[in-house]
Amino acid sequence: MGVTFCNMNSHDLFIRRTAPILGNEVAEDLFHSIDSPEKYDSIVAFLRGEFCDATMHLEPEDWSLILETIERVSGDMELNILTMLMNDLLARGILH
Repeated sequence: MGVTFCNMNSHDLFIRRTAPILGNEVAEDLFHSIDSPEKYDSIVAFLRGEFCDATMHLEPEDWSLILETIERVSGDMELNILTMLMNDLLARGILH
């Protein structure tokens, strides 16, 4: 996954990696909504299509937060990214 949050300011790296997908304001909101810094890498990986089930773990509340965030910006997202994320959430049983 390249640079991890241990190597750099967590906030700056999170925003730099998620703002192109979510927009700056929503990336900021998501960052401040995450309850544990250990989850930053996993959430960024999911949003970038790099999530690895074997090495990463998120709680049901985290998946709900991701879904709420995607729904919030879905009208502004690139269609291919939105489709990828929603298909992944559907496969995980997050979307009903």
